[in-house]
Amino acid sequence: MTGTTMVAEHESTEAEDGKASGVERAAQEYAAHGWLVLPGSTWNGRSQYVVPGQSKITNGLRPLEPRNYATCDSRVIAKWFRPASVLPSVLLRTSVDTFVAVSVEHTLADKAIQTSVFQASPGPVAFRPDTGRAYFCTAPAGVLDAMPGSQVDQMKPGDWIPAPPTHVQGSSVYWWIPPWSVDWSPVNVDVLGKALRLAATHRAESAGTA
Repeated sequence: MTGTTMVAEHESTEAEDGKASGVERAAQEYAAHGWLVLPGSTWNGRSQYVVPGQSKITNGLRPLEPRNYATCDSRVIAKWFRPASVLPSVLLRTSVDTFVAVSVEHTLADKAIQTSVFQASPGPVAFRPDTGRAYFCTAPAGVLDAMPGSQVDQMKPGDWIPAPPTHVQGSSVYWWIPPWSVDWSPVNVDVLGKALRLAATHRAESAGTA
């Protein structure tokens, strides 16, 4: 990818001697900024997502708790992420009080991030390599203008996204734009819409001259 920042700030290490793991530290940091956290199933390193420490297979990456259990409570998060020898994934539940997410195909997302309109007012962006989807954390208010096909999907409050350092097939989720680099402020949905339209137009023009 060109023009994007690849950051994997939190290492996915197991807890030792009662200390918080890298996964827990990441989850606690998200929660400290009001982002609702859920534990998720774990990539077993071979071909499946499973319940941590068990052989029970899940249908892809999935929450291990009901979505309405998502929390910012540090004690609950420690209970979820500290004792297991195989740690859960970190999932973030979107909310009208924090952020919602827009899922964008990686090439279009990469071009949108490089536009001047997005660079002027950026927001956090996570990238999931195994599906090639970028997740833009957007302010809850506003509706994104429709985009063609499956390139752009405006997710609903209550949906979840994988957060770093979640392991996925072949790699890990990481931040293209880390939330701490933009003071944990989601991007305005109108700004993202303009950036995506500019990126789509640029890509169409490039394809036409190829």
